[in-house]
Amino acid sequence: MSKVAIQGNASGTGTFTIAAPNSNTDRTLTLPDEAGTVLTSAGTDNFPAKTILQVQTVLKTDTWSDSATARLYSGDVTGLTVTITPKFATSKLLVMASVDFSNSVSPYRCAAGIFRDGSLSGLVGDAASNRTRVTRGRTVDTNQNSALFHMGFVGAEDAGSTASTTFSIRILNVEASDGTVYVNRSSSDVDANYLTRSASALTVMEIAQ
Repeated sequence: MSKVAIQGNASGTGTFTIAAPNSNTDRTLTLPDEAGTVLTSAGTDNFPAKTILQVQTVLKTDTWSDSATARLYSGDVTGLTVTITPKFATSKLLVMASVDFSNSVSPYRCAAGIFRDGSLSGLVGDAASNRTRVTRGRTVDTNQNSALFHMGFVGAEDAGSTASTTFSIRILNVEASDGTVYVNRSSSDVDANYLTRSASALTVMEIAQ
């Protein structure tokens, strides 16, 4: 029969207590048949690199629209915001976005950006003179108000602190005239089976480093 041994540390002076929970149910904790370290949330040293510490995600199945000034971003897309409170400042925040969007202004060009705490995040292209920085975009003329553009994106930023941070999606009206931008529907959105309604999602994962 195997045995369980509890061994003290000669260098320490503290008392390590194993306390039973307040329960009326008998329970068995089975240890794995291998050497290793029991993981806790007390410190980063116990977590191997690349461990997923938490996942925050939202799924948006309804439609959304907002007025968009020419060549400016809309407000946050309702239902596509994720707030995460990192356990450790040294973590990476892995952001995954899948968003369908459209624009009412011909020729219907538009783009999408990932924002962090109300400001454009680092998950966009580099600054280049007057060019607008976006996460994903469509600037090719389509001349189709039934067009539905898609942003599929995965990228990571440093947590930087243990304060809560909010990631959101905003849609950019690329055209020179004011208009309306949409999510999960086309601009025309006529009641016909050749047009679609879609779902969008935003996920943020904290990864130990």
